[in-house]
Amino acid sequence: MAVTTGVVGGTVALRDTRWVEVTRHREVLPGLEPGHPPIRVVQLSDLHRGPFVDEGYLRRVADLAMELKGDLVLVTGDFVSRKWDYAVSCARALSVLSAPMGVWGVWGNHDHYAGRMPKIRAAMDAVGIRVLVNDSAALEPGLYLAGFDDHDTMGMDPERAFRAVPKKAAAIVMGHNPLEFGGMRLHGGVMFSGHTHGCQVAIWPVPALVAASTQGRVAGWYSRRGARLLVNRGIGTVNLPFRMFSRPEVAVVDLVPDGEPPVRQGSRMGDRGTT
Repeated sequence: MAVTTGVVGGTVALRDTRWVEVTRHREVLPGLEPGHPPIRVVQLSDLHRGPFVDEGYLRRVADLAMELKGDLVLVTGDFVSRKWDYAVSCARALSVLSAPMGVWGVWGNHDHYAGRMPKIRAAMDAVGIRVLVNDSAALEPGLYLAGFDDHDTMGMDPERAFRAVPKKAAAIVMGHNPLEFGGMRLHGGVMFSGHTHGCQVAIWPVPALVAASTQGRVAGWYSRRGARLLVNRGIGTVNLPFRMFSRPEVAVVDLVPDGEPPVRQGSRMGDRGTT
């Protein structure tokens, strides 16, 4: 029995670790002008370039992301795992990313753990990825992108992030940790996060532990006072070099004006993967 269990577990881990799933969603963005065409957001998260996640794999994921033709590409933290010197390799893998509204990111807890933040920022700047740290940018009149610094490393400052965002503007927000969703009390909108890896190894007791640490926000969509949050399962792995029952995810979200019906559950492209 133990041998059989081990074989099954190994098979699942081999299958799930790099079997990337593209999830598709349609969501209302409050404040977006009526008649505005959908804004396609392509989200990557938790790349974790390091000993367990190689540059070639991340490049294939980036190529896949480009096929999805986003208006906006977001990378919601954890570019590297533990060491800052993987940042150049990570940036090289992501260098193919481009979008009409830009390629943007925020820091995750592991980026802070890696240290040498100016070095990591320089690597991302060099390939056109602009990292927002409690800051915002106008994408077009009436449409803003904001980014929080990481919650776990005590850098999050929502007041500063939203300072230049008009109250009636449509807001797209990046925050690595789902706990940062609390910052949306200052401004409605749609927030994109990651951090949880969808539990990475989604067998007992991991889901319960992850849920306890993120107020139950583990993967998928959540709501709070009119704001919406998408928790992405991420691309890489940490602590263990594999995933089980929690495939890596690239999310595609078409944001539409109020009055157009959202699709709450993403359709899955289960036959599309990268290795």
